[in-house]
Amino acid sequence: MGIGQIENLKSEALQLFSDQKFEELNTCLHKMVELNDPWGMHYLAGNYFYGHGVQIDQYKANELYLRAANLDFADSQMVVGNNLCGGIGVEKNFPEGMTWLNKAAEKNNGYANFLLAIAYLDGSDIPKDTKLGLEYLEKAAELGDARAMTRLAGYKFSGLEIEKNIPEAIELFESAAESGFDVAAYDLAKIYESGNQVPVDYKKAIHYFEIAANQNHMQAMHDLGVMFHNGTGVEKDVKRAHHWYLRAANFGSNLSSYCLGLNAENGIDTKDNKPNIPWAIVWYQISWAQGYKEARKKIQSLKSSISANDIESIEKVLKAFAEEKDFVWAQMALGDMYLIGDIVEVNTEQAMHFHNLAAKQGMVSSIERLGSFFLEGIGAEADIEKGIQLLTEAAKQGNADAQAKLGFRYVHGRNVDQNLELGVTLFFLAAEQNNESALNDLGVMYEQGIYFEKSAQRAYEYYERAAHLGCIESYYHLSLIFYSGIDGIDKDIERAFNLLKYAADAGLAVAESLLGYKYSVGENIEKDLIKAVYYLDLASKQGDASAKSCLGHLYQNGNGVEVNLEKGFALLEEAAYQGDTYATNNLGWAYFKGLGVQVNLTKAFELFNKAAKKGHISAQVNLANCYEQGWGTDIDLVEAYKWFSISNQLGFDAKLSIEEISPKLTSEQILAAESLATSWLENLRS
Repeated sequence: MGIGQIENLKSEALQLFSDQKFEELNTCLHKMVELNDPWGMHYLAGNYFYGHGVQIDQYKANELYLRAANLDFADSQMVVGNNLCGGIGVEKNFPEGMTWLNKAAEKNNGYANFLLAIAYLDGSDIPKDTKLGLEYLEKAAELGDARAMTRLAGYKFSGLEIEKNIPEAIELFESAAESGFDVAAYDLAKIYESGNQVPVDYKKAIHYFEIAANQNHMQAMHDLGVMFHNGTGVEKDVKRAHHWYLRAANFGSNLSSYCLGLNAENGIDTKDNKPNIPWAIVWYQISWAQGYKEARKKIQSLKSSISANDIESIEKVLKAFAEEKDFVWAQMALGDMYLIGDIVEVNTEQAMHFHNLAAKQGMVSSIERLGSFFLEGIGAEADIEKGIQLLTEAAKQGNADAQAKLGFRYVHGRNVDQNLELGVTLFFLAAEQNNESALNDLGVMYEQGIYFEKSAQRAYEYYERAAHLGCIESYYHLSLIFYSGIDGIDKDIERAFNLLKYAADAGLAVAESLLGYKYSVGENIEKDLIKAVYYLDLASKQGDASAKSCLGHLYQNGNGVEVNLEKGFALLEEAAYQGDTYATNNLGWAYFKGLGVQVNLTKAFELFNKAAKKGHISAQVNLANCYEQGWGTDIDLVEAYKWFSISNQLGFDAKLSIEEISPKLTSEQILAAESLATSWLENLRS
C-alpha cells in the first residue's frame, strides 16, 4: 500500500506541477509527507521556500528539507548544506553545512560537489585548497552539473589554476550549453563572436546566443538584437533586431531600451521609417529607469523639440504599459518622470503612485525611492519610521542607493541613533557596487577623520573612484586637494580649476559659489567680475549662503553689476539668516551705514556681536569700535579692549587701537580685559 500509493501520488504531483496547479500539488505533496516520503518533503519544502501555491515560509521549508535530509535524500542534503553555509533562511553554520554537502556529494549529487568545489576554490569561509577544489569540480562536471562544466571550461580556456586546453574547454562549454545552461551558452557565443582562441563563427555565435536567450539570458537577447541590427554574420534584419531588443528591454536591459529609443529617434523600424520622437522618449525614460544615465541626456536634448500633444502621448503610452500591462519598468519610468520633471511638471503624488506599483512587484529601486519619499515628505506626509523601514528593506536586498542613504543617516545620526560602524558597513557594501555617493562619503570620512584615522591619500583614492563614476561632489573635493596639494599629490592649480569648473558647470552649488568667489577676488585665476556674478548668481538661486553673501557684497559695491543696495541687502539678509558669518558682519555694516536699509546702530551692534562670537575678525573689530564709541550699545572700554585684543591675536593688526584705548583704562581693567580675551580664545581653540 505504502510504495504503490507513493508512486501514484508522485505521478499525480508531477502532472499537477506540469499543469502549474500549485495548490492541488501541495495537497498531494502533504499526503506524501504524511507517508514519510522524502521526495514529497523535498518538493513541498521548495514550494514553501519560493511561495508556490502557499505563503512563503522559509522556516517551514528548512524544517522539511532537514526531515528529508535525515532520511538520506541527497537533493535535500545538498539544499540543507547550501542553506547552512550561506545562512539562507537559517542561522549560518558553515561547518555543519559542509557536513551535509559532503553527505550529498558522496551520493554523487552533482551540485553538492560543485558547491564543495567553490568553497575550496574561493576560500572565503574555509582555507583555500585549489587541488581539492578542482577534484570536486571535475567530479561535478563528470556528473553532468552544468555550472561545474562551465567553471571548469573557464579554467581550461584561460589556463587559470589548471593547464590550458582550448579543445577540452570548448567541449565542456558545448556540453553545458546544449543542456540549456544559459551562462555557458552565452560565454560560448561570445567566444565564437569575437574569435577568442577559435576562428570567428557567427553562425555558431547566433546558435548559442539563441540558446541563452531562450533561457531568458538578458544580455544574450540584447547581443542578438545588435547582430541583427548591424547585420553581423547574418543578413541585416531590423524587425528581428527589434524583437530581441524588446524582449531584453522587458527583462530590464537598459541598453536594449536605449537602442529602441535610438531606432525610434532615427526612424528605424517605425511607421513610414520616419523619426518618432515621442516613442524615442518613452524608451529613453524606460532606459533611464533601468539605470542608463546617458538616456536622461537624450531626454533633455529632445525635450525642446516636442509639443504638448507629444508629452500627452508619452504619458499615455507609459501609463498603458504601467497600468494595463503592469510593466514594472514603465511604472518606474513614470515614477521618475513625475519626480524629476524633465518633460512634465513635477507631480510628487503621481511619482509616489507609480513607484508604489513597482514596489508591489518587488522592484527594489522603487522600494528605495518610496523610503526616500516618506523620509522627505514627498508625495505623502512625512513618516520617518516607515521611510527608514523601506530603506532598510531595500538595503538588505542589496540596493546600493538604499545602502548609501541609510549609511549616511547612521554615520550622521539623521532620524536614527548614530551608529558609525553600521554606517561604514553600509557604505562599503554600496561602494562594492560602485555607488558613487558611498565612495564620495567614504572619501569625506577619511578626509575629516570620521571613524577612520585621517588620511588625505585614502580620501583622494575614494574621491577619484567616485569622480570616474560621475560624482560631481567628488570633482569638487578633488579640486580642493589639487588647490592645496597633499602628501604624494602635488599642487596643480590648472587641474584644480578644471575640476572645480566642471563641478560648477554641472550645477553643484558649492562649486559655483567657490568659483564665483575666486573670480571675484582673482584667487588662483584672473579676476573677472562678470563671471563672478554669473556663478554666484547660479549658486544663490540654489540657496547657497556663501554665494548670497559674496553676491550681496558685489551689489553693495557695484562690482561686476550696477550698484543695487536693496538687492545687496536682501541677499545678505538671506545669507545671514542661513548662518553665514561673513554675511552677518556685512549685514551689520549695512545697518551701520544705511546701505539699502535705514541706519539702525542697535541692529548693527547685534549682528557684529553675533558674527564676532563665531570668530569673524572684521566683526570683532567692528564690535570693539561699537563698545568704544557707544554705537548701538553702552560704552564699555573693557569689552572694546577685549575684542581688539582678540582680533589682534587672530591676525588683524589692532595694536594702534589698543594703544589708543589703553590710557583710558586702569591697569586692573586692562588685566581683566586681557584675561577675558585669553579665556575666549581658549574656548575657541578647544
